[in-house]
Amino acid sequence: MIDGDGTGNDYGISLNDRSNNIIRNCDIREFSGIWGSNWGHGKIIHLTRVNNITVINNIIHDGNNAIGIGMTGSHNCSIIGNTIYNMGSTDGHTYNGIEIDGLWTSTSTSNLISGNNITSNGRGIWLRGSSNNILKNNIVNSNDYGIVLSDSSNDELSENIVCNNTNMDIDNGGTENTGDNNTCDTTWNWNDDGIENGCTFRCDGTACDFDNDYYVKSICVGNDCNDNNASINPDATEICNGVDDDCDGLTDAEDPDLTPCTDDGVGCTDDVCQAGACQHIVNDSNCPADAWTDTGNTRWVDDSPCTEREQKEQEFRDYYCHATLGCQYTVTGTQWVDTGATRNKQDGTVCTDDGVGCTDDVCQAGACQHIVNDSNCPAAGTCVGTTGYVWAGICDLIGGCTTEPAPEEVCDNIDNDCDGEIDEGGVCPRFYAAQDIPISNNGGIINNYTYTKDSDNQSADITERESGGKPSDRYTYLEHKWTIDVTGGYASYVFHIEAHHTANLEGDDFVFAYSTDNIIYHDMVTVTKTTDDDTYQTFTFPDTISGTVYIRVKDLDQTPTHIYKDTIYIDHMYIEACGELSNEPPYKPSNPDPANGAANVTLNPALSVYVSDPDGDTMDVSFYDEFDTLIGTNAGVSSGSRAFVVWSGLEASTTYGWYAVQQRRDKHIRHMVTHNHKRRIWRHVCLGYFME
Repeated sequence: MIDGDGTGNDYGISLNDRSNNIIRNCDIREFSGIWGSNWGHGKIIHLTRVNNITVINNIIHDGNNAIGIGMTGSHNCSIIGNTIYNMGSTDGHTYNGIEIDGLWTSTSTSNLISGNNITSNGRGIWLRGSSNNILKNNIVNSNDYGIVLSDSSNDELSENIVCNNTNMDIDNGGTENTGDNNTCDTTWNWNDDGIENGCTFRCDGTACDFDNDYYVKSICVGNDCNDNNASINPDATEICNGVDDDCDGLTDAEDPDLTPCTDDGVGCTDDVCQAGACQHIVNDSNCPADAWTDTGNTRWVDDSPCTEREQKEQEFRDYYCHATLGCQYTVTGTQWVDTGATRNKQDGTVCTDDGVGCTDDVCQAGACQHIVNDSNCPAAGTCVGTTGYVWAGICDLIGGCTTEPAPEEVCDNIDNDCDGEIDEGGVCPRFYAAQDIPISNNGGIINNYTYTKDSDNQSADITERESGGKPSDRYTYLEHKWTIDVTGGYASYVFHIEAHHTANLEGDDFVFAYSTDNIIYHDMVTVTKTTDDDTYQTFTFPDTISGTVYIRVKDLDQTPTHIYKDTIYIDHMYIEACGELSNEPPYKPSNPDPANGAANVTLNPALSVYVSDPDGDTMDVSFYDEFDTLIGTNAGVSSGSRAFVVWSGLEASTTYGWYAVQQRRDKHIRHMVTHNHKRRIWRHVCLGYFME
């Protein structure tokens, strides 16, 4: 508890120019303020020019002329789960629960105010001159004002309950502030996203836009005359349906904005609005006279495989008008009549097949042609089922598509040889055990790591050891480790193990795990087999790995009195890489010159760094001052050499800063080295850590 006892006119907690602090679980009460002191008035929690401060789960109450939490010129702070009440006034000014100020010093941005309960204050939450802050899930009730945004922009209010505040629940005096799913009754210049005015919910739980048509009901100070129907709102179109669709108090024909009844598709009816519905009144004069009539349908019929003649369809129609079906007619006869027009079928129309699968049998200039088309053959390299052959992509008028043998398999995640398998036959790199690692519980070893490199039924055999202690407490156990050196940069890596162990009645099996630091191990496979069936168990590593990988095997049963010494037989063990080797980024620039601690440096120093790339790529190296202004660029620098620029016009006894950016010319990968230059001292900093 921090108690001002009703007389303290300082701050309960004050942080100035601080970062990464937490104020938690405090009860802070009865502090007084003096209007005009410091940057405005007293505050129980006072935060000025702070960054990444968290104020969480505090109770702040009974302030006298004081603000509960006041913050100015601060960024990236979180005010979460606090209870703030009774920030009283005896001097005629307003004192607030939470005040985020950006007017007195500099703006406050990117702060989170969430889950707070704020009651009985001047303003519950006041943001002024601040931007990009988030107010979420707060309860702001029974204050003079609920949430006030003054000269603030781009702030977000969501899921807050702001009710029973004397003058206004939400007062938006800023620009481009947004929010959604808030609860309130009274607002100024505020609407939640997607509605015309006010909050999504009223304080009695009423949904202001129940039908989700943007317009809100009158109780929410809106213009929707029927909030249960999304098709009825001030923006709707008045149609003939007996309903005031556009909420102007006029219905159907009373409304000059009525949309005329649309034609129902019945050609002989007159369409009028009567009794709340469009009526379709029969009018026989709208129907045509009886006659032979062209239907408008035409057709082309074959004259030969590549020519056609045109016909048109005619009907004799006896017309009459039906009340609902419109103009109807009885067809007493139909006929197709030649128009006299003829034409060649479109070039490319399929005609008689010549029996050669890769030729195009098509019409050209009215004659059926059989044209060789290589594109009808699969492209060279395409597999045909699993036969192991590819099409050459060449069409012969007599023999059809030709074939040729498939290429050899290579490590590229593609079935090159068309046998239905990818990267088989050992084409992908395999990495084998490089050594056994001695440990205290190695077990008895027959044959070392070299016996794990081939599937030849000659295995590395490791037998459990018996523990010490009383006979009733003894058990057998085993742990053994190997290292495998893995080249990084491939798409993925798979662990393969061909192993089995002796049969036992104790239920003991052996688990293989991996580690990249010999500290934290991750289980891969459990060997339960007790016979050598020449099959592998596999594990795909979750991340791309490189360098030294530690492989460990341990037994799973260490129950006291279980002292049968099992043996694990490892016939074949390796890690296989899949996919092509990727290009690596350049190494970080190093060995900056002038060196660290150099004194009496010339006023026109030559700046240089050593650069290199694991793939030997050429690089561009740019040098910048501490204000990110380009000093110069050394282009086309070879890997394993130094990049230079001259920095001219420096002044004596002045502090300067510079850094270098190394960029591979084709990959746009950058590394930085930063330097602070004082006339007598050089200090080198590399990506946030010191290179002393």
